[in-house]
Amino acid sequence: MTDAADFAQLTEPFRAELLAHCYRMLGSVQDAEDQVQETLIRAWRSYDDFEGRASLRTWLYRIATNACLRALENRSRRPLPSGLGAPSGSPDGPLAGGREVPWLEPIPDARTQAGPAADPSDPSRRGHETARLAVG
Repeated sequence: MTDAADFAQLTEPFRAELLAHCYRMLGSVQDAEDQVQETLIRAWRSYDDFEGRASLRTWLYRIATNACLRALENRSRRPLPSGLGAPSGSPDGPLAGGREVPWLEPIPDARTQAGPAADPSDPSRRGHETARLAVG
């Protein structure tokens, strides 16, 4: 059995991209973080059964996707914030339920990037910084 430190070392490089994946599915930073935690807990519990037929990354993504889908199923049972999800009062109004997530929260780039791309000295990041200064 792998100890917790070894498991954390194996999975830590995937944490940021799993967060981005869960965020894209759920539209909420907090929900995404919860599902990344759930993913890592499930992966830890079943790591001894991991046969290595797929890469660790693929296996973690599969667990994360299933965790997010389960969270989305359960979300439909929770009440939505006021004005979201209720039928429109006007027949000419927009259709309810499209593919857009109306409560999509912004997420800082640094939370979803790992490795060289997260390095602030990376030249590709200069445009983000310039845009942030112009807007903020």
